[in-house]
Amino acid sequence: MAGSGSNLPHTRRALKLKCRNGLKLLVELPGSILDIDPEKFETQFEQLMVSAFEHTFGSVDGTAHDKGVALGRWEGWDTLSKAKNMRHAAYYDEAGTLGGFVTYKFGGWDEPESKMVVHKLVATSDVARLKLLEYVASHDLIHEVHGQGSVDDPLRQVLADVRDYQVRSVDDVLWLRVLDVIAAFEARGYHHDGRLAVTVQDRLGLVSGTYVFEVVHGSASVRKVAEGSVQLDGVGQVSMGERELAGLYLGTTTLQQLLDIGRARRVSEATLCTNVDLFDVRRAGFTAHAF
Repeated sequence: MAGSGSNLPHTRRALKLKCRNGLKLLVELPGSILDIDPEKFETQFEQLMVSAFEHTFGSVDGTAHDKGVALGRWEGWDTLSKAKNMRHAAYYDEAGTLGGFVTYKFGGWDEPESKMVVHKLVATSDVARLKLLEYVASHDLIHEVHGQGSVDDPLRQVLADVRDYQVRSVDDVLWLRVLDVIAAFEARGYHHDGRLAVTVQDRLGLVSGTYVFEVVHGSASVRKVAEGSVQLDGVGQVSMGERELAGLYLGTTTLQQLLDIGRARRVSEATLCTNVDLFDVRRAGFTAHAF
């Protein structure tokens, strides 16, 4: 494993929601919330973890430890003793399909505020996540909810007062170094079709080389080619380091941003202007499970 200088972090926000008398939203969220006995919910939660992973860009799959935290078997990495006073609730959409699950706990009376702390929230949609946070915030005498969100959290857009949403910190939750460019980028989803060549200058030489990306209907075909190959004729080409490559994979930066700030450079202008958005994502990635 390379040092942190060769890796790129995936971040999320630690947030605080002001919620005296509940969250005040601009929309009415569909679906319903039920209190859950976690000892009877293991199979459903395992299915939810898989579904949430498939529906959430930037997510990683949950481990046995993540499942244990969610179901109240232990409180976190620092202790495996049974969690105390945990509460659990599940979200069901209008068709009765499970779409989310939250584990939370009363966080104490920090005068003049009392708070609920979300320990684990897994959801297949924004609506499910927001409905669960709304439920946690609706408990009597609770003034704040502490939880997590993506760096472009949609919750801010539905609050009647955006100042009720406060960012406590932006934290690293996943570090990535691409070790197999072809496997990684062929498994990734895409919002734009196109064709582009990327030359990677890896300081450790692990993935150095030139790769041609061809994306059709959101799926990529990636192949490594030799410099000067006829396969590069008429193809826009850029060059960057392994750290910048990881940023493109995670969607934490765009190719245009890398070019503008000098973290990537143009090798060939051919078709580059029409393919510069090849790796762009519609929203920031998010993972409910830290690494």
